Amino acid sequence: MLSLLKVKDYGQLAVGQQQYFSSVILDLNMASSSWMVHGHDPGQVFSSVNQVLSRILPIVYGSEGIAESFENGGLCALFGDGRERALEAAISICEAIYSMETEAALEGVSMGLAFGSVMIGVVGHERRMTLLTLSQAKEFASFLRTVGTEYGSKITVPEGFLEEIEDLRAFNYRFLGYVYRKQEDRMERIYDVFDGDYVEARNRKRKTKRVFELGVKLFSQQQLLEARQHFIEVLKMDGGDLAAKKYLLLCDEALNGSRRTNVYIESYE
Repeated sequence: MLSLLKVKDYGQLAVGQQQYFSSVILDLNMASSSWMVHGHDPGQVFSSVNQVLSRILPIVYGSEGIAESFENGGLCALFGDGRERALEAAISICEAIYSMETEAALEGVSMGLAFGSVMIGVVGHERRMTLLTLSQAKEFASFLRTVGTEYGSKITVPEGFLEEIEDLRAFNYRFLGYVYRKQEDRMERIYDVFDGDYVEARNRKRKTKRVFELGVKLFSQQQLLEARQHFIEVLKMDGGDLAAKKYLLLCDEALNGSRRTNVYIESYE
């Protein structure tokens, strides 16, 4: 973080220093909030979180990433313009967490990745200062991570992110749907990179990908009855597909009039 501000040590920091740059932002959550605060001894929680971080931080550093902050039992990392490096790191992080078989891992891991402008600066007072990172891309990565949690996607990325990766054939992904970006008044396609899933779940998503994506396409075209049948077909092959379950619910709510019909699944402020 100091190198991003172009200083060598903390003694050179001063309130008001700032730098702008563009970067991939990876937002990771590795344990649910309820697990973090309810029914667990604080020592157990901190021990588990630190145990997982000790495994995933070397992956971040080994992929030329920087750990920007630690929040809610997870972390935010910056990878410069290395989209492919960041995506490979995200997959490796999932594998590392699963291999540990800790309770935090069993509670679930989810990540959102985005690329955009970042401002890092020093705020506070000469007696107490800290580094602060401001970025719309960081907020969007956090939003994608939340959407991924609800739709069963361990690694969620926007379309523009994938478009900049040279060899997409090296990755397994499926079209998850549209999100509406209110401030920009536009819709954006998002994807579930399911290389981060357990092997069994990955194989099931690969098997159902064509039917699922056709269902998503029909949903976005407001052909709800046809879309509903496709998601039912997905669930016959993979009863644990959270995204198919969520879409089936959205179709039913729209068809019975209890929900406004939208071509997008979530909106981003």
